Amino acid sequence: METISLSDFHHLIVHYNFNNSTSLLILDSRPYISYNDGHIVGAKNMYCPPISKRRFVNGGKLHLEKMLDSDDFGGICKLLKGGFAQFMQSFPRQCTIVGSNPILTPQAEPSAQEKSQRHALFRTNSTLMEPVEIFPHLYLGNALTAACMQDLQRLGITAILNVSSTCKNHFTSNFLYKNIPVDDSHNTLLSNWFSDAITFIDEVKGAGGKTLVHCHAGVSRSATICIAYVMYSRHASLDTAFEFVKSRRSEISPNAGFMHQLLEFEKEQEDKRRHLSPLSPLSPPCSPPCRFFSVSSSFCSSMDTGVSSPYSTPFSSPTALTSPMVAFT
Repeated sequence: METISLSDFHHLIVHYNFNNSTSLLILDSRPYISYNDGHIVGAKNMYCPPISKRRFVNGGKLHLEKMLDSDDFGGICKLLKGGFAQFMQSFPRQCTIVGSNPILTPQAEPSAQEKSQRHALFRTNSTLMEPVEIFPHLYLGNALTAACMQDLQRLGITAILNVSSTCKNHFTSNFLYKNIPVDDSHNTLLSNWFSDAITFIDEVKGAGGKTLVHCHAGVSRSATICIAYVMYSRHASLDTAFEFVKSRRSEISPNAGFMHQLLEFEKEQEDKRRHLSPLSPLSPPCSPPCRFFSVSSSFCSSMDTGVSSPYSTPFSSPTALTSPMVAFT
């Protein structure tokens, strides 16, 4: 892949800004939290698809240069030399940090404590939202939403699946609770609880109720349970289930250990379906996304219950790939 120097990239930004053009696409492939700590003005955080996570879990290495085939893009995509860190040092006015306008003066590298505080602030702000509906009988949320009686009652929640070892059960006299006391660790065997969690959700559904699944942030543990439930209940692949849940809650990010366990769960489900005959007809398979650049707005509509998926990315439009693109890590 061709590279572009810091100064040339800065000139490119100035040129497009001067002409009020929106045809320059800047991709930031760093982790989501790092992106929210600080990024180049106008940059979009690049979503990494499940297949890439699976390659990483299986010990493979995946570099941005390998993901972007220059033959497919005709030289319109370039990799920024030095990445965000060096660009911010050289051109701070073109960057932004959490809770501020573009940086006006260069700043020293934040301390470990400052980084921790930023991450905590970001995670709090990003998760101050009401639970999201996965299915009419299943919601995904976090510790804050699980502690809000008003939201729980408004959504008709009747049961709460607490996937954490630290979050409290606030309303034991009002809701049916089940606890999965696990930590968000690569070494945690969350898959040991998949069957219990699925049974609990289905029993609540059978009784006409609704379940809220939550952990602390609603990003890793509870998201993993929801993905496993979608895989089981809809005979879906890991990729399809991941995309489906992410279309509801974009912040989800199961840790690498959980992704590996989901991959093993996928294999187990495939083996079981092979040995079960006859099978009930499955919904038509979802069209696979074209690499990580295009995900249709109707993605996984076969799993929907009449509500179209809100998921979309900057790459949904074919015209997005005709514009100059700069990516960095």
